Amino acid sequence: MCIRDRFTAVKMEADLPYAEMEPLVRLLAEESRQAADGAPLSTRELLMASQSLRLLAHYDPEMSKEARIYAERLRDLAPGKFDGYFEIAEADLFEGDMEGALENLRLAEERAYIPRAEFRNLIEVHIAAAHAGSGNFHAMFNSLKKLSDVKYPLASEPLPVILMAETLTEGADVPQGLIGYAKDIAESNPKSLRTGLAAAKINAMAGRTDEAMTILDGLAKERPDGAATIEVVRDDIKSIMNDNVEEEKE
Repeated sequence: MCIRDRFTAVKMEADLPYAEMEPLVRLLAEESRQAADGAPLSTRELLMASQSLRLLAHYDPEMSKEARIYAERLRDLAPGKFDGYFEIAEADLFEGDMEGALENLRLAEERAYIPRAEFRNLIEVHIAAAHAGSGNFHAMFNSLKKLSDVKYPLASEPLPVILMAETLTEGADVPQGLIGYAKDIAESNPKSLRTGLAAAKINAMAGRTDEAMTILDGLAKERPDGAATIEVVRDDIKSIMNDNVEEEKE
């Protein structure tokens, strides 16, 4: 099994790094849903319901459909604001509909409050993620270059890197700047198993196997509970390194 297939196989495990939090997340989602149902004209409650249900979807993927329902209600209640479209785009990204995500992000961008750079940067990061999920890495890179005055936590948003790792294939045309960017994002999210695995894969497939190993070493220290998954990816990278050595001998 190649490293890309290995990454796909461990994706779900990596998505749930803190299983002990599931009861709390589930309680938050249920309370938010009840609040939104009790106040159907409250954009705040609809937004909270959509966001908390999407968080729960990382434990129970079917909840993404529930999150979408509240996002669509939010959009219909306030069609002139960006929030509803952005929440729908988040559901699109989670469900793998990159074309839908780009369209809803475009609609969100049209409605973003122009002087608020953080709104536009938030949208641009997710546009980059949608391009990454489509395998359009040059468009992804161009979106990331548009960001201005980005501060934490937006500057360390891992979604573009995670989706890039899912779609990256051998021989893909990838701007070199994205390889270092992936490593930087992993370092900004040291406890995120999925982010570290994604950055390691991206660097390994770009021939930067030493950097990939460094990422995995750091991840192993921060996430000892993910040791088995990390070792599987490490073994795949070692195989790549051995293949490279053999090719050099020939």
